Amino acid sequence: MSMPRRHSVCPNCGATNVGEQTTCLRCQAPLVEQAPLVRQAGAYFITSGWQLTIANGPNAGQSFSLGDRVRLGRAEGNEIRLADRRVSRHHAVLEHVGHGYLITDQGSSNGTYVNGMRISQPTALHSGDTITIGNTQFTILSEIQPQPTGPEETIVCPTCGARIARRKFCTQCGAPLG
Repeated sequence: MSMPRRHSVCPNCGATNVGEQTTCLRCQAPLVEQAPLVRQAGAYFITSGWQLTIANGPNAGQSFSLGDRVRLGRAEGNEIRLADRRVSRHHAVLEHVGHGYLITDQGSSNGTYVNGMRISQPTALHSGDTITIGNTQFTILSEIQPQPTGPEETIVCPTCGARIARRKFCTQCGAPLG
């Protein structure tokens, strides 16, 4: 999966525009910024939020929707409070940066691990990464949903008459298309 990109849905024609433009590529109407897109397997998906789920440990099964800044630890006042004796009172912080999250260890006794590696500086997280603090293991996931990139233009193949999306070659008969 690639890094998220800015996208906007045109309020005039409904086309999804990917990139930094401020007007719609189809109708030139002003654009309104929307949630970020990620590209996976050649298609774009919209991210609608991030979740942190406890995979194992004393609080296994709990899931949390992530906000701009999330503190993890044993002490009251943490947004995610854990009943794990190996977790420090103020163990780690997740911060929303751009279209993703950074995790920073707060000088904890037992360390913070991302995908099995102990971190010593703020570390970017990707959907599917595992975070381990104390005996608690989390999985961070972005909630992604298919997002069309706008309706495709259809044409009629002059050789076989098939109605198809615009391509270099007809998908029915293989004839070159202008």
